[in-house]
Amino acid sequence: REAEEAEELSVSGGRGKKGRRGGGSAEGRKLSIEVAGLLGEAHEEVIAGREARAMWLLGEVVRRAPEAPEAYATLSAVYEARGDETSLERAQQLALVAAHLCPGDAAAWRRVAMLSLELARGEQAYERVAGEALGRVL
Repeated sequence: REAEEAEELSVSGGRGKKGRRGGGSAEGRKLSIEVAGLLGEAHEEVIAGREARAMWLLGEVVRRAPEAPEAYATLSAVYEARGDETSLERAQQLALVAAHLCPGDAAAWRRVAMLSLELARGEQAYERVAGEALGRVL
């Protein structure tokens, strides 16, 4: 029982169970050993190119520690690597969740901005091509 309480204090930054849910930033929170292990394994799977397994593991991290921005950021990177517009939209959404979980993380917000710009360029290119196609038909 004491070991569980010690780990709970470690996970919540010393605030106990109630402190973890109240305010505060995700930046100061630590993942449990089990969740950190899952996250590490997911990163190994991403590096090895085993996307499906990595995504499953990251989903487990999100399920067990929904306040962990690292899982959302990694999922975002996996979707971004796919390169298609639907995946880029999903990457942007996940990056936005990660940024909201760490509001003081400038790099996370910069990533959201870059993904948003990339999506906007895609829309502009699509509109330009569609306009050219319609101009040839009409």
